[in-house]
Amino acid sequence: FVALCLPFDYHMYLPTAEGRKNPRSISFEKPYFIVAFLLYAAGLTTTVLVMHVFHAAQPALLYLSPACIRSVLITGAVRGEIKDV
Repeated sequence: FVALCLPFDYHMYLPTAEGRKNPRSISFEKPYFIVAFLLYAAGLTTTVLVMHVFHAAQPALLYLSPACIRSVLITGAVRGEIKDV
């Protein structure tokens, strides 16, 4: 899921003036990818902490899926691009 955010960021970059001017650029804004990556790391950290505190295995998807999905939805809402998401 996190890996799909980078092509989405690129897709959102292409219609901009800078994207039309330089479509093969690798230096473009990556807000969805960065936020998804950071919240994935936070979800993974939460999973490990809960596992150590409660001494029981926790399904990683219990924390990782909501963190990733919410990261994209929140980023889209903040940027006003929720329709494009």
